[in-house]
Amino acid sequence: MSCRLARNAALVVLFTCLLAGAALGQTGNVVVSVNNISIAGETSLRGLTGAFPYPVLSTISVTDQAGNVVTGLADTARFLGPAEIAEIGAPVSQIWQPLLEYHRDNPAFPANQNLFNQTPQPSFTEVRRTTYFPTSTMLVMDISGSMKPQLEEAKASNLAYLEQLRSYDRAGLIQFCASVVNTLPISSDLSTLRQEIVAADTCTGTAIENALLAALEVIRHETTRRGIIIYTDGQNFPFTEPTPGPVIAMAQEFNIPIFTIALGDQTREDILELIAEQTGGLFFSAETAADMVEIYEKIAVVIQNFYVMAHASPDPIRNDTWRVVDVTGGTLSNRDRGLGHYFVANQSSSRVTDLALSLTANTETARPGDTFEYLLRLSNSGPSEGRGLDLKQHLPDSVRFLSAIPAPVFGRGDSLFWQIPALAAGNTFDIRVSVQLSPQTPSTLTELISHARLSAANDSSPDNNFASDTVRVIFTPPPNNTELAFSISSQTQVPGEARTGEAYSYHIQFNNLGAHAAQNIRVAQLLPDSVRFLSSIPASSINGDSLIWQIAAIGAGMQDSIIVNVQLAANVPPTLTQLISFANFTADNDTTLANNFDTDTLRVISLPPLGIVDLEFSLTSQTQVPGAVRTGEVFSYKIKFNNPYPKSAENIRVAQLLPDSVRFLSSIPASSINGDSLIWQIAAIDAGAQDSIIVNVQLAANV
Repeated sequence: MSCRLARNAALVVLFTCLLAGAALGQTGNVVVSVNNISIAGETSLRGLTGAFPYPVLSTISVTDQAGNVVTGLADTARFLGPAEIAEIGAPVSQIWQPLLEYHRDNPAFPANQNLFNQTPQPSFTEVRRTTYFPTSTMLVMDISGSMKPQLEEAKASNLAYLEQLRSYDRAGLIQFCASVVNTLPISSDLSTLRQEIVAADTCTGTAIENALLAALEVIRHETTRRGIIIYTDGQNFPFTEPTPGPVIAMAQEFNIPIFTIALGDQTREDILELIAEQTGGLFFSAETAADMVEIYEKIAVVIQNFYVMAHASPDPIRNDTWRVVDVTGGTLSNRDRGLGHYFVANQSSSRVTDLALSLTANTETARPGDTFEYLLRLSNSGPSEGRGLDLKQHLPDSVRFLSAIPAPVFGRGDSLFWQIPALAAGNTFDIRVSVQLSPQTPSTLTELISHARLSAANDSSPDNNFASDTVRVIFTPPPNNTELAFSISSQTQVPGEARTGEAYSYHIQFNNLGAHAAQNIRVAQLLPDSVRFLSSIPASSINGDSLIWQIAAIGAGMQDSIIVNVQLAANVPPTLTQLISFANFTADNDTTLANNFDTDTLRVISLPPLGIVDLEFSLTSQTQVPGAVRTGEVFSYKIKFNNPYPKSAENIRVAQLLPDSVRFLSSIPASSINGDSLIWQIAAIDAGAQDSIIVNVQLAANV
């Protein structure tokens, strides 16, 4: 397992906790992030409740580079003022400084930004797991087909996280493959959550983006410490890529960190780490799903251990502004800077208003090649004019923007942006967006989910500022549909195993179960690490570690196959214990997609250098009752050797130490005796051969 701290020089939070903040690296080996800023009663602790202009309560996470919490920077029983001594033996004013607050859009205002110059002065307390402070977490599980070999271990990791939660903590669940297949709302009743985790099974595809957007939509309504944890092997296999832009934008807007875990060495770590960097937080990598148990337990510790700062705002006026809480802290030798953001609305009825957003498509279904239209409607229910409206719409995969009335201010990737200066109370504002679904839409894309989000300077109720719409994709069935079955299997010297340096093959088998010829079959195979492609019949095209074949047709009732010859490297990393190869196919007129994906797993057997052998050896007892022996009983030991290597083992010396009160009777072959030890000398054991020694003994009548 490894961990890298994700950092962002301008925005948001550390992946450890949870609301509103960013980790800005300066010096040292700690990371500070500012979370969950409370000014309206959301947080109460040790006699203080979040309010404006005092006390503004901010939760602060401090971790080392491995993601472990740093403790002792305050007191666990009460708030400490600047001159009081923290547990590490230094005054608060040395541990936590500088401390600033200023306007996000005008960092020079107010002039006196130093929190130590305000009245009351800032104070700090430390919260540990035993302190009552609820948390809310969304667990996001990748159950795509490539996860099948490790799904049980992944389940165990998520269950291990739930075991760390306290009775008042809450959690929810998202499970995804090509789409979100299961959503459980956040609750403190975890029994149903456990049942759904245990019952999970794999399916085809890996829709990372949609899963995270769904998780964000669920958790953004929570008022506790919030966080999302996602693991994935990153296999958007074989033809699609995740697009993290909308996820990052939504997480930044609601200040929700996303803990990402890259599983295995086939992941897109760059994308997972980018999500971490841009939302602020922790990125972990795990070689196997079994390693994730430790990661989930570490995340639980980080979420439940933190600091709370109480301060007075240097600008006590409610004036529709975003404020930045700028905190530097840590140990005396290792320090870091973190930023948190909160909005101070003007509560005057003449300025605050309620804006809402809706998003609807003019069709419920679309076929590849179809054009259709989205209607974005902004409404202002009053009582005041809405000002400074910003609108973002994210288009689904395979959907191309054609035009919009009015035109967007700009577009970036799959996102469109509009800016509306003002919207009068009681009015609506419509935007119509024309799009086209790609004629080459992959058959695995069954839903088009578009998201839109509205923000404004004086909106009093942002809960109705998010909207989404789903259009179902209909694929016009080609004439003469059929059904292909598909499998991949390896052929090695020892079934289920591959030895270092061994040349072996994969057999990819097709069977047309339908009454018509399958047409335009495209096959892709992803080779494991340390496996070198030699040849294939028929020949393939090569793209990195992927092999691709194009087959024109397979007749009704016919079979076809691909033979892939490969070789495992003579020297492989010691951590490479399994070779997992993924393969899938598409056909124009295949009616069933569930059997279009398969995997093959081989256990890696690392051979010693040429000329060296490694004998396998076992010692077992043979008694009247297996595993038990009676006083006075005569029983035997069997010593067994196996030489699985292509060279004979020579000059084997075997020694057995008998237990106390056990008397040697005889052995086959005969042994020499040295005290309680029996010794045999065996000249050789041929390559691939086995040998054994039988030792007859008796347990004393009185022991």
